[in-house]
Amino acid sequence: MKLLYLLLFSTPLWAQPLQMRGGLQIRGIYYNSEGQPPRRDPFTYVISGNHQLSFLGMHLPFSYSFSDQGRNFQQPFNRFGLSPTYKWITLHGGYRNLSFSPYTLDGHTLFGGGIELRPGKFNVGFAMGRLNKATAIDSTSGQTWVQAFHRTAFAAKAGYDGEKTSITLSYLQAKDDAGIVADSATNRPAANSVLGLAFKWKFLPKFHLIADGGFSLYTRDRFSTLNFTPDKGKKLYEALNLNASTEGQMAYTAGLGYQGKDFGIDILYRYVDPNFESMGVYYFLNDLKSLSLAPKAQLLKGKLRFQANIGIQEDNVLQQKEATTRRIIALANASYDITDKLSIDGNYSNYSSNAEPRVTFVQDKYLLAQTNTNYSITPRLLLPGNKFNQLILLSFHGAGLKDVNAEDSDIQTQVAFLSYNLIFSKFSVIAGLNYNNNTFATGKVNLYGWQAGGNANLLKKALSLGLNTSWNKSESAQGKGTILNSQLNANYRFYKKHQLQFRVNSLLNKVGKTHNELTGELAYGLNF
Repeated sequence: MKLLYLLLFSTPLWAQPLQMRGGLQIRGIYYNSEGQPPRRDPFTYVISGNHQLSFLGMHLPFSYSFSDQGRNFQQPFNRFGLSPTYKWITLHGGYRNLSFSPYTLDGHTLFGGGIELRPGKFNVGFAMGRLNKATAIDSTSGQTWVQAFHRTAFAAKAGYDGEKTSITLSYLQAKDDAGIVADSATNRPAANSVLGLAFKWKFLPKFHLIADGGFSLYTRDRFSTLNFTPDKGKKLYEALNLNASTEGQMAYTAGLGYQGKDFGIDILYRYVDPNFESMGVYYFLNDLKSLSLAPKAQLLKGKLRFQANIGIQEDNVLQQKEATTRRIIALANASYDITDKLSIDGNYSNYSSNAEPRVTFVQDKYLLAQTNTNYSITPRLLLPGNKFNQLILLSFHGAGLKDVNAEDSDIQTQVAFLSYNLIFSKFSVIAGLNYNNNTFATGKVNLYGWQAGGNANLLKKALSLGLNTSWNKSESAQGKGTILNSQLNANYRFYKKHQLQFRVNSLLNKVGKTHNELTGELAYGLNF
């Protein structure tokens, strides 16, 4: 009632008119293939939109997407959701992607409802709904889907964000509904409870401390018949759906940093248990611990900028594997503005991995010893003029994989690119050359070619046209071939809020078996 009163009486109606802003797009796509099986349907359509309704100080953003492809998906493809906001109150409904913590709920699509409150420096949030829709083997259509249970979840967070200190506590409880999909020996209904805590503290003038972690109780089988009853905490044990198949795993990140005017540095430590999982996170890289050092600086009055990251990472944190894989990570990038017209960028990275057996060596070698190296250098020359500008860009990139135990797995790659841009007020032209060399133990593959294109703005910039073409030739021990790719784009804006888009793409591939593809797209857009 209090929220309703605020909506109706706290702001004069004349001062808050009803407003609708957003965009609508209708797209039709044509596709044709000759010389090979088609990779998509000959015709598809997509209707999508993003809108925001504002009224009485409230903001109701929502989006939608409809397509004929939705008929072919077991999981929902056509989705609708909105998150109206009034001052520090936000409501969530429908399909939403919420983030409470990297360990509890982080970007996972939730179909349900929730609320977030941000009065002053405090924040509180609750969400409840479905994480996964039940799927099963479709015996009528002959299609096999990955079997999944109907999964629901409840998430909550509470925090304080001050100028120097912030702290957030979050919680997730999720479980599978066994009644939706028949049980099997390999896929059992699971349950998960995760507690997360994040902390930030700025102390002294230029130092800061961060800590973020989570503890997960993951039950692999909610209905496990294995008897296990704790001596203490029986009620909590039952409330969290714990049994003999439950695992407790931890993950956390902690760091210390310094940031001055022209120099900064961060030290970061990360730890993740081998089987750490959270139902509110799509994917989590586990079984690792790492320590990294990240300095950054700017010199010569900001003309020279540099940052780097050096660290070591290894798995087998609980010494449960036969070998431990250790990775040394080093990367750096620098930018230097030599003059107002000439500048240069450089990047370097090196990733070394070795897997050391816990018991003995095999022929005095590691089980795995590899080094990945990447480097690039890109000088740029900008020549401004009264009627046009010129930009010359040269880029060279190299990469290599060195395997100490298997020399026949070594790979070396060199890529060079040269482009010239001529930019006028109403149109621009670009031309370029490219070269790519890949060296394997079994042979070489060379790819070289050219590309050219241009863009123009006509009718007082209401009409924009673009044409781009590229040609590449490949050479290898298996033979030679060419690839020709051309694309035409047109975009016409009329009556300020309307636009028509047209695109045609042609691909002619003569590498191996000759085939060509033609894709056309026509779209109408409305902005309001």
